[in-house]
Amino acid sequence: MTLSIAIAGAAGRMGQAIAAAAGADPRFSIAGGTERAQALGALCGFALSTDAAAAAANAQVWIDFTTPAATLDAL
Repeated sequence: MTLSIAIAGAAGRMGQAIAAAAGADPRFSIAGGTERAQALGALCGFALSTDAAAAAANAQVWIDFTTPAATLDAL
């Protein structure tokens, strides 16, 4: 069974590192992520959204590497 994750701040330095590590490990799948620029989804290899609820809809785990303000907005 794979653990599906969503990454908030997916295009940032830590978000990219998590995506790379998860993509290389068969125990994980990336359900989606959030970022300010939706066009990055094709470059990341998974769907990006500006809507946290949509990005997390199919995820079991939410990993947040955004700014404090962005975290509060997502809550």
